[in-house]
Amino acid sequence: MTLQIHCGGCGKKIDSTLRYCNECGTQVPRWDSGGPNSLSHDELLVMIQSFVAKVRRVRGWVNTHGKFVISVLLAILSMLLSYMYYQRREARLHPPPPVIWIEGAKPEVPEGSNLRLTAKTSSHDLVLDKFDWSPPEMFDGNGQQSVTFTTDTKDRHTESRTVWVGVIATDKFGNAYPVTQQVPIKVVPMKQWNHKPDLPLGIHVEGSSSQIRAGTSVMLDALATDQDGDKLFYSWSVGEKRVQIEGEGNPTVTLRIPRDLIRSGFLLMEVDLVVKDGHEDGICQDHKFLTVTRAGGATVSRSRKAASPPLTNGVQQPTPTAPAAPNSNPPAAVPQATQSGAKPVEVSRP
Repeated sequence: MTLQIHCGGCGKKIDSTLRYCNECGTQVPRWDSGGPNSLSHDELLVMIQSFVAKVRRVRGWVNTHGKFVISVLLAILSMLLSYMYYQRREARLHPPPPVIWIEGAKPEVPEGSNLRLTAKTSSHDLVLDKFDWSPPEMFDGNGQQSVTFTTDTKDRHTESRTVWVGVIATDKFGNAYPVTQQVPIKVVPMKQWNHKPDLPLGIHVEGSSSQIRAGTSVMLDALATDQDGDKLFYSWSVGEKRVQIEGEGNPTVTLRIPRDLIRSGFLLMEVDLVVKDGHEDGICQDHKFLTVTRAGGATVSRSRKAASPPLTNGVQQPTPTAPAAPNSNPPAAVPQATQSGAKPVEVSRP
């Protein structure tokens, strides 16, 4: 039952359920506030009787249909509990099949080689008793979890072939669990399998000395071998562009070192060698360092230096020499040679 009351601000009739007047926005006074909207005893009694009648109707409906509704709810709850129990029981008695996969496989292997393969499972509780690998003629130790895949065969193959490897795992009850996906392995004949060339001795220097003078020549050689018998290609390079390489492309080359390559001290020069057999992965390489000294200069050695004169109080003392014999006619000049090989220079004595 909806009552109409008067707004205290504008005096218009509004719904008693409103808290504010929808015309002027004034807050609506409560019916028991003692204002113009106060309810009489009869109006209040009508409201109470209406509320009591609603409560009685709800109670009557519950007395009539309550037992049925409760029975339905209990039945639904019982069905849900039964379904959950059944699902857990099935999962415990019939676990999902394990996933089987193969580890250790390679996409490509040369014919005549062996490969170790192992069957893995996703279940730690299930004990697998036997493993049947296929094709069976290419496995040593068939029946075990880890086997050896062999590519040795009596038949001669001239072309590559693809072998599909699979395994079926069996438990102690005889239940079979095949591999999820077979693994392809390409077996390449030995004639098609390339081996890299090899430099067993590396780069050899003529005279077995890595120290040379500028303005001279030095011979280098390297002997590479190839298991497949492929033709080998030699590529020499030097860090200094002015050094000439004679015989490029051959196992033996001669390096022509300019005389003015170095003026003083020494130079550490690197020589690189790359050997190829014509295949994409058939490459081997080596390098060697050569010490170049200046033309006509002293070689770099580790000999001890001459002992210096002793020091006295931090001052180097002159080396004592024997007194010269008296000579009434001393020579006018003494020849002295230079380290560079130039002509002797006359030095006059005072």
